[in-house]
Amino acid sequence: MASMMNSMASGMNYMMGKMTDSMNCAADVMMLKSCQTNVSSNIVQPVSVTTTRTQMPPDTSKTSTAFQAEPVSTTTQKTPLKVYPCNKYQSINIVAHESSIVNKRAGSCSRQDRNNPDALVIRLCTAPNVTTWIKGAKVLDYCDRIPLFSAVATFVNDHHYTGGYSGIFAGCLRNGFKIILQTCQNAPSVIHITLDTMNNVDYNTDPVNYYILNW
Repeated sequence: MASMMNSMASGMNYMMGKMTDSMNCAADVMMLKSCQTNVSSNIVQPVSVTTTRTQMPPDTSKTSTAFQAEPVSTTTQKTPLKVYPCNKYQSINIVAHESSIVNKRAGSCSRQDRNNPDALVIRLCTAPNVTTWIKGAKVLDYCDRIPLFSAVATFVNDHHYTGGYSGIFAGCLRNGFKIILQTCQNAPSVIHITLDTMNNVDYNTDPVNYYILNW
């Protein structure tokens, strides 16, 4: 009987141990899950970060405000001269042959074999009556721009008076210019009109009185 009782006690102890082990195991499993959950909740997830870069304005405290201007190319446009051309070949021919030009619209000369200076310009430059002549640019001021064989004439107080000279421009000189001219005393020839006080005894020989002839 005693033996049976001991056997039953041993069995009960064994069963109790198994139950304790099972409970401990279940508790361990629950704790493990809890730990796993806590660990999972404590894991830091990757976060996308956008960095905003603020660009600071340049430091102008050390920058000089002075600047060097770029050179600018300028072109000065010259005002075109109004000129009336004369017949080049006839002008050369009358000088070569000393052939005086006659025209009824020009003044007459006392010598029958000579003719008024205006006759040459009226004939070779197709100029109208002297009364319609207009003073253009001054020859001395624009000498290097005047085309050869252009009509020129003397003007005083904006008028070309009877007895004044008119001719055909033939080039510039250091102190004046050349013109093809005929007078009541001389056949057509190339004469020099210069700034020479010895020769500037009247307005016809003074170059400051000569202008491009317009009409």
